[in-house]
Formats: sequence, structure tokens, C-alpha cells
Amino acid sequence: MTFCTSDGTVYENPGYLTRSERKLKREQKKLSRRQKGSNRYNRLRQKVNRLHAKVRRQRQARSTR
Repeated sequence: MTFCTSDGTVYENPGYLTRSERKLKREQKKLSRRQKGSNRYNRLRQKVNRLHAKVRRQRQARSTR
């Protein structure tokens, strides 16, 4: 999201990407503590995959501006 001041200066607000990256980092750390192959591991692995995709899309959206 961007915003503009009255003199025409445009500023970028990348806060949404930073939050998503932080969440991804936290979930990856949780995943590393699970036992491979368990049901909780597989559920969390899917969640981490979705977060990776989300961050990827956010980075692409930012670069196209």
C-alpha cells in the first residue's frame, strides 16, 4: 500500500510483507521441532507452504509497482 502527501511525495508501506515474513519464520521454527512424518508435522508443513506462497505473491506485487 502506498500513500501520498500534499506535496506529491509518494511513500511505500511494506509493513504487510514484514509481518508475513515474521510469521513464516515463526512457523518454520515450529515445523523444525516436530517429528518428521507425524500428522502435526504434515499439517504444519502445509501451513508453511501456504505462507511461502503468500510471501512470494507479496514480493511480486511489490516489485511490479
